[in-house]
Amino acid sequence: MFRISQYMRLLAQAERTGTLPAPRRGQPPGPVVIWNLIRRCNLTCKHCYALSADHDYAGELSTAEVFTVMDDLKAFRVPVLILSGGEPLLRPDLFDIAARAKAMGFYVGLSTNGTLIDAAMADRIAAAEFDYVGISLDGIGEVHDRFRRLAGAFDRSLGGVRLLHVRGVKVGLLKLRLFRPFPATEIAAALKGRKAVGVLDRAVSFGAAGGPLFSEIRSALYGQPGAPPVLNWMYGLGGRDCDLRQIASVIDRLVDAAKGKTGEAINLLGVRL
Repeated sequence: MFRISQYMRLLAQAERTGTLPAPRRGQPPGPVVIWNLIRRCNLTCKHCYALSADHDYAGELSTAEVFTVMDDLKAFRVPVLILSGGEPLLRPDLFDIAARAKAMGFYVGLSTNGTLIDAAMADRIAAAEFDYVGISLDGIGEVHDRFRRLAGAFDRSLGGVRLLHVRGVKVGLLKLRLFRPFPATEIAAALKGRKAVGVLDRAVSFGAAGGPLFSEIRSALYGQPGAPPVLNWMYGLGGRDCDLRQIASVIDRLVDAAKGKTGEAINLLGVRL
């Protein structure tokens, strides 16, 4: 999973110390595990691959069985557990599972639709000290509600984000779940007022300039009053790694672009021409 916030923290550390962190060596860890702990969900989303509904399902793991699986995952050197579903907040033992995972040294994330997060639930999530909470948004307002098949789902999810934010919980919004039809109107609204936009693509559009996501976002912003400059970087081509120095160069370019020094709009990272 590509998280630019991780690179931002490393850059801030490098700025304080004057040195970039050394590359990691040694035996790589096991895979990141996204664990669907429960099938039950309070939503019936159009894109749900689990065909979940708001009722219990037979055959799910007990708490003891979950703990046994966690022991096996630890033995296989799995570094990260993302607790998901269904809707994981509907599982009564979720916080017991999270506490044991934290005690075992896992990086523990929570993936939720956010609609069940009221003040009391936000307190419990904050007390559990999840390393990361992810709340998925499929669009703005009614677009999200249509995907989730629940009027008001967008406002409830965003309310959950705000409740967690004021409690100091690290929360991420995962967007652009579907590429077609492209949510051009929603993207334009979300980027309104920005000074510069950087788009990271992991693919090249054959027969078009730049990557596929860049092309769509630039088109969405075309003709908008006060539209920001949009710069594109295609990274990871041919399986290449994207390292800290490359991300630093992207951020530097975006800072310049926000000041009016746009430069080349389409760029490659880690590829020699």
